[in-house]
Amino acid sequence: MAANLYPLLLLLSLALPSSALAGFQVLSWDLTTGVQDFSDGADQDVDRHLTVTNPWQFTSLSSLDDGGISISQAAYDYHWTSDLSEGQFNTDLTQALRSDEATSIAYAFVFIRPDTDVRITLDAFLTYGHTPGDETDITFGAGVVNMAESSVVFTHSFQGGNGLLLPAAGEFAIHDEAILEAGITYRVRYTVDARNTFDLNSPPTGICDTAGWVRYQITPVPAPGTLSLLGPVLGSLMLRRPRRSVR
Repeated sequence: MAANLYPLLLLLSLALPSSALAGFQVLSWDLTTGVQDFSDGADQDVDRHLTVTNPWQFTSLSSLDDGGISISQAAYDYHWTSDLSEGQFNTDLTQALRSDEATSIAYAFVFIRPDTDVRITLDAFLTYGHTPGDETDITFGAGVVNMAESSVVFTHSFQGGNGLLLPAAGEFAIHDEAILEAGITYRVRYTVDARNTFDLNSPPTGICDTAGWVRYQITPVPAPGTLSLLGPVLGSLMLRRPRRSVR
C-alpha cells in the first residue's frame, strides 16, 4: 500500500507552487494622501511613501485647518510572502472636507512582477455624502494595468456629487479578478478624490465625507495540467483496497 502513495506524492509535489519558480516581486510603489485649500494661496499638506517595506502597516494622515479641518487618511495593511505567491494589499480610507475650495486625495500605485502566474482579486467599497446643493464632486477608481503592453487588465471608475449633477450621497462597490502572467510588470492602483468648488450663487458649506476600503489579494495559480493528473491516480488508489485475511 505504501508503494501506491509514491505517484500521488510526486504529483502533489508538482501541483504545489515551487519556491524556486513561484512568487512575485513588489518593484516599487507610490502611496499618497493629500489635502489642499485653494482659497488661501493653495495651502497643502501631502504625505507620500515611496520605499517598499514588507510588511507595511502604517496610517498616513494629511490635514489642513482653514476655517475647518480637512483631512485625507489612509490606513495601510500590506504584507506578502513572495515565494508562495500570496499577498494582501489592504487600505482603509477616510476623507473629510470642512472648508470652501478644498480638495482631498488618496491614491496608490503598486508595481508588481509575478515570477509565475498569479490570481489578483479586487474588492473595494466607498460611501460618500455632502451638503446638498454644494458644488462638490467625488471620484473613485481602481484597477490593474499591463505595463508591457500598456493595456488594461481591468478598471473601474465612479463619480458622484452635485458638482457633477449627480446625487449628493451614494456608495460604490467593486469586485473583480484576473490572472496576471509571469514575467510581466503590472500597475495595481486606486484613487479617491473629493473636491469643493466655490459657487457664487450658492457658496458651499465645506461639508463632505467619504469612507471606504480597497482590498487587493494575490494567490497562486497551480501549474496547468498538474491538478488534472491527480484524478486518475486518486481513482486508482481508491480501487486498490487492502486485502483482508480470512480467518
